[in-house]
Amino acid sequence: MESSIRNKFKFYGLKTPERRQSYHDFIKREKKNKKIDWALLNQAWKDEHREAQYFVCDYLIAPEKYLTFEYIDHIFYYVKSK
Repeated sequence: MESSIRNKFKFYGLKTPERRQSYHDFIKREKKNKKIDWALLNQAWKDEHREAQYFVCDYLIAPEKYLTFEYIDHIFYYVKSK
């Protein structure tokens, strides 16, 4: 998998269904809080493994109706940095 994206990212080796299932319940609970845990997302984003960055994306998709324009700087950081 690493070679398919020119070795830019490391991988834990989890396939998408396994990865999503591993944090499905967690994201479901977080969605009920109606808040975004930016500290958690920043920590996950700093992980060098691609699956952690996929987690950030999946986390942000779940409570999308709670995302407002005030969060654009956070999201822009993720888009720009990797």
